[in-house]
Amino acid sequence: EALGGGDRTPPALRGQAGTEVFVLRHGERADRSRGRDDGWPDDPPLTKVGRETAKRAGCALRGLASLPWAPVVYSSPFYRCLQTADEVAAELGLAVCVEPGLSELCCQRIFDQQPRLRDPDEAIGGALQRAEVDLGRAPELWAPPQWPEQARDANARVLQTARKLAERHPGRAVCVVCHGHSIVEMTRHLPKSGGSATGMQTGYCALTHITASGHLARALDQAYLKGDASAADSAGGAAAVGASTVEAAGSWSAGWRWLGAGAATAGSGTATADAILELGLDEALQQYPAFGALFRRGSPAKQDAWRAGWASRSDEIRERLSRACAHGFFGEASA
Repeated sequence: EALGGGDRTPPALRGQAGTEVFVLRHGERADRSRGRDDGWPDDPPLTKVGRETAKRAGCALRGLASLPWAPVVYSSPFYRCLQTADEVAAELGLAVCVEPGLSELCCQRIFDQQPRLRDPDEAIGGALQRAEVDLGRAPELWAPPQWPEQARDANARVLQTARKLAERHPGRAVCVVCHGHSIVEMTRHLPKSGGSATGMQTGYCALTHITASGHLARALDQAYLKGDASAADSAGGAAAVGASTVEAAGSWSAGWRWLGAGAATAGSGTATADAILELGLDEALQQYPAFGALFRRGSPAKQDAWRAGWASRSDEIRERLSRACAHGFFGEASA
């Protein structure tokens, strides 16, 4: 099941004690409100108002969670989301963890080619002015989705990502910063109750809140922003979390592709997806018996698909390998 399938619903959303989830749309886009994209038509920044609203959202979130916060705010790699997450994370005293699985819907209706995003170093350096980036945990999706993405695939992507992120932090509150399409899908389908009747309209910094028991407490709400902003500002942000003290699990390369730490050394211990890819499929099948047995159980057509995806280093194969690594299929190489 690590290579596809299985019940991916987190314990919190199956009725067991679990995670409190806050889903936040990014702030006001400068291209749509001010006609300014800073030379990045696919990756515009926020307006000044957008950043101020994101800060108010972070202030408000300090009083909305009933559980302790997870150590990071998860964000789409798009610049407007990173800027929003920066303000929110700073107010909560958290770091920002970039998650390509939360990316914008990558379809022909929105883009006419693969979206061109700022390089990770530029984006992180420019967007994260108040909070630190967290590299201590690998993303669920190791690269942004490929254009053209079908709507049903995008829906499945954002829901699977949200569920996996929730699973990481049982007994905690988690905030994810994403796009209008994503927050609507999560509002409709993540809660155990109350989400099916959600509409399509969502404003900037709209908030959805799902309790740890799976109840939809807020849906695409902006009323939470109308609190006493001056009181929130005077309280100041929370103490920052030292993300730099956490050992890095990898790094971001061009195109927001994740490179796991030690990707070039897959000979011993727990391997990474990139390291396994570098070995080659036949060598991986020989070195890792659990993976070999699972591969051989697949049909000839599925095996051929794996070989083709391996040769092209496809994002789908990377994602499947990362799940297989997480499930222990590459825990130890045979002698």
